Amino acid sequence: MLGGLSKGDILLAINNAQVNSGNLSELLMNYQPGDKITVTIFRNRQLYNFSITLTGEGNITYKLKHLDNKTDLQKQIFNLWVSNLK
Repeated sequence: MLGGLSKGDILLAINNAQVNSGNLSELLMNYQPGDKITVTIFRNRQLYNFSITLTGEGNITYKLKHLDNKTDLQKQIFNLWVSNLK
């Protein structure tokens, strides 16, 4: 367990704001290392709320997911992102 979170936990909310894969980074940008936040998680078929103190340590890991039906905008963004890796 790290910071109160365990592998397999499903993060539902930060300070009562709903979390999804599209807004997690945006929500976390409102906070700084040392800030305390309340998280709501789903673990072992039960809901839990607890406080976490944010640190500046650790790395963020991203995974790319293949989409079968990409929009033109999604294709452009992906191509720009890939071209910046070179």
